[in-house]
Amino acid sequence: MSAFAISELAISSFVGNFIDAIGRKNCFVLGILLNAFSNVIFGAASYSSSETVYLYVSLFARSMSGVGDAMILICTPVMIVATYPDKKE
Repeated sequence: MSAFAISELAISSFVGNFIDAIGRKNCFVLGILLNAFSNVIFGAASYSSSETVYLYVSLFARSMSGVGDAMILICTPVMIVATYPDKKE
């Protein structure tokens, strides 16, 4: 089971509406911050004394990392197309 891939797949279809609601740049920055924060939590989970706590914190952190990555992967092409429109000659 891959918590990262499952959460990325589940949230990808909703990110388009989220982009319209908060804006492209804000969605992109939020995705980066969410991804960075969840990776820090995932790294800190190794300091847990209990294996059960480690498992649940790791699954949660990887799920949140997948959500952040989905936001980044959906916002990036949208921002590129908006920044560099087709040349009209």
